[in-house]
This record gives sequence, C-alpha cells and structure tokens, in this order.
Amino acid sequence: LIDHTPIEFPEQFLKRWMQNGGKEQKSEEEVNAEFPQFVNQLKWTLIMDKLTADNNIEVSAEDIRDFAKQQLLGYMGGMTADLDQPWVEDYVQRMMNDRKYVEDAYQRIRSEKLFAWAESQTNPKEKEISAEDFNEMVKNHHH
Repeated sequence: LIDHTPIEFPEQFLKRWMQNGGKEQKSEEEVNAEFPQFVNQLKWTLIMDKLTADNNIEVSAEDIRDFAKQQLLGYMGGMTADLDQPWVEDYVQRMMNDRKYVEDAYQRIRSEKLFAWAESQTNPKEKEISAEDFNEMVKNHHH
C-alpha cells in the first residue's frame, strides 16, 4: 500500500519541522537520513486512518480493557484465571489511566481490526508449485 499509494508531501516543510520541531534540533544530515522512513510512516498513518474511517473500524474502551486483561493473562504465562477478580479490575483500571498504554493499545487493536478486515476482502486460492518455482518467486519479488 505504501509503495502503490501516491501522496505528495511538502518535503521542505517536513524536513524543517523534523529539524526544529523536536526536543533537540537535528542536523541536516540526520534529517536527510531519517526522512524516507518518516515519510513512509506518515503515509502509512494516513492510509490506515482512511481505511479505518471508510470501513467503520472502531476501537472501544471495552476493546482496550479486554486487551489489558488478555495481556495480563499473557504475563501470567497463559494461566487461566477468573478475570472478574478485584485485582484484575485494579490492574485494568491502572492501565486505562496510563495515556501511553491506552494509545499503544488503541493503535495495536486498530491495526489488528484493520488487517482482519483486509483479510476478509481477499479470496486466496491455493496453488501447488515446485520448490524451484517458489525460490524464483521469492528472488523476483521486490518491495
């Protein structure tokens, strides 16, 4: 999507912003080195925002709470636990009060929902190929 979605950016403005907009000023060399990755990330963010809006993909507070509970279970080594325990709710509430956690969880859940939507839009077909043909496909594939 990044490679095949043309978006024009005000390059000089963005480079000036990158150089002067952060906590520390960056050199022109640093900005030039970081700019391609920055533009790709910006493009990806815009694409995700558009697809999310166009397809009514939403992340609710309950989604984030459920994510926090599942993450807690993961920390416990996948043990099964009664998720209605007060200590679980205390943990979830602490996470919901952590702005960075909520933002990160939101982005992660939104990405998962967006990729699930995208997968539902495809109609894959299995095709048997030889190992040589597969290796040739990998060799010729470029991003």
